Amino acid sequence: EATLSLCVAEHIKPSPPLKDFLIKQIQQFGPLRLDAYMHLCLLHPQWGYYQHPTPIGTKGAFTTAPEISQMFGEILGGWVSDLCHRTHSSIPTLDLIELGPGRGTLMADLLKQKSVKIKKVHLVEQNINLRKQQEKVLTSSQKNLVWHTHLTDCLDQLSNPFILIANEFLDALPIRQFQKTPKGWKERLITTTDGETLALALEASSSLWLQDLGQEGGVLEICIQAEQLIHDLCNALEKNGGAALFIDYGAQDLRNKPTLQALKNHQHIPVLESPGESDLTAHVNFGRLKKVAQEFSSLKIYPLITQREFLLSLGLQQRANQLSKASPSHKAALDAAVQRLTHSNSMGNLFKIPGIKHGFLTRQGGCSPKPFDSLNLALSKGDDPKNVLHNQKTALGILEFPSANFYGLKQLHGPIVHEIERVDKKEKLEGDALITERPQTVLNIVTADCVPVLITSLDGKIIGAAHAGWRGALFGIIKNTVQALKRKTNTPLVAAIGPCIHQKSYEVSPEVYASFTQNAPNNTQFFIPSLKTSNHYLFNLPDFVKTQLEYFGIKEIDQINHNTYENQDMFFSCRRAFHRNESTFGCQGSLIVKTKE
Repeated sequence: EATLSLCVAEHIKPSPPLKDFLIKQIQQFGPLRLDAYMHLCLLHPQWGYYQHPTPIGTKGAFTTAPEISQMFGEILGGWVSDLCHRTHSSIPTLDLIELGPGRGTLMADLLKQKSVKIKKVHLVEQNINLRKQQEKVLTSSQKNLVWHTHLTDCLDQLSNPFILIANEFLDALPIRQFQKTPKGWKERLITTTDGETLALALEASSSLWLQDLGQEGGVLEICIQAEQLIHDLCNALEKNGGAALFIDYGAQDLRNKPTLQALKNHQHIPVLESPGESDLTAHVNFGRLKKVAQEFSSLKIYPLITQREFLLSLGLQQRANQLSKASPSHKAALDAAVQRLTHSNSMGNLFKIPGIKHGFLTRQGGCSPKPFDSLNLALSKGDDPKNVLHNQKTALGILEFPSANFYGLKQLHGPIVHEIERVDKKEKLEGDALITERPQTVLNIVTADCVPVLITSLDGKIIGAAHAGWRGALFGIIKNTVQALKRKTNTPLVAAIGPCIHQKSYEVSPEVYASFTQNAPNNTQFFIPSLKTSNHYLFNLPDFVKTQLEYFGIKEIDQINHNTYENQDMFFSCRRAFHRNESTFGCQGSLIVKTKE
């Protein structure tokens, strides 16, 4: 006879959250280095972010490029296929490695390419839940799958040439931060001020081993783990042969630029706010990694290029056209995907305010024919209204907010500001700026050389969008927009200035010069004499607009440094069209939306 005994434990205290664990560690052992904090936040076996069942995608903190469109993986599949063909072998001889495969989406789309002939696929993944998702997605297309916890485990087993792909992997590796002080570089550490709150502090002594020059107050980020990874990888490439491709956020040189950030539910939050519940990343210093790779003289290191250049050179637009032709109903979604994959630097990377999405769009990714090709958002230039409506839907898709209400203006180059709460959706608005406290309401400004300005309060309660040509700037559109916003909130405002015409391309008449300087001599700082035309001047309109924003109280201003006149492939330009005797032109959009109350 079997006996079942039940043991009931009372008053079991639940496991403490990661924040409590970190505070106890600091109280017991002293301040934490930033790389230790990142490692625990992301990979703690119980409370780390990457132990969550769904850290990626709509239910996670962020969305990666493979989740945006199948085209991303297909394009990389073409790149891998080309490398396979170069082996001149009738049987698969290359192994394929992916670091941080996520849900397996990239690898699944890549392996759809029938010309990809791979001997074995290695997936470097620590999250057990993601491994299960990868196995479910990939076993139908690839039987020879091997999982590894660390890259070194994988490299130790290799004897064949291999191809390694890492998409948004390096930016999640833990970093250390050092701040330049009058007494030298000091490391940033995590401490606690009251036993309840995490805070940043500087170490007491200087880090004498740092020889890097920098400005006082500047921050240097070093990722020792990434440098070791590149060293191990290059050693294996030199031994076995092959290639590696890294796609990530970063730059050639990141000195004096702190980039560590936290994402939770697709919104930026303070880095110390929700340990274990948010994704932590830092931009990759490709310059430092290149120096490590250069120690291996037999390897060829290719120059750093943008994701846009890489994908378009491998046929992304042609692939989108093929898919659109096969399924016309999906054209808007495909156009939006191309825009997001190739113009991420123009989307939502300026001010980081929870509940706010914004973007400065280019002319690419729409349906309008020449001369409006192709993402024209202006109704007043002669484009078919059906095309403009289609492009508006594409723009909403780029913002990932397709259900929002879309508001625009008949722009007049004047000082008029409209508040959306006070107008009916059907009313045709005339003016040069919009503001709103209403959620799910997209404000859109169109430009083709003039300065687009997007503004929000730091608490995300109110947003604004302004169009500033020289007349509007002179007549007070910036002043009126800022004051209209300030009447609604006491919270500080932040602003972003989008692509516009630059001083070297913007020659103005002596009458324009006089209208700005006659009663305001300080405005002469924005003009220099033209070397091309007598008595004419080159006007720095974006600097004038920025100075106006500062004068009326906005201290935090970001700016996209693109000259619309010079870059024909990316932007419409009124002045360029005039110089070429073209009768009309399109306009790109600048959009901002408040996603929630």
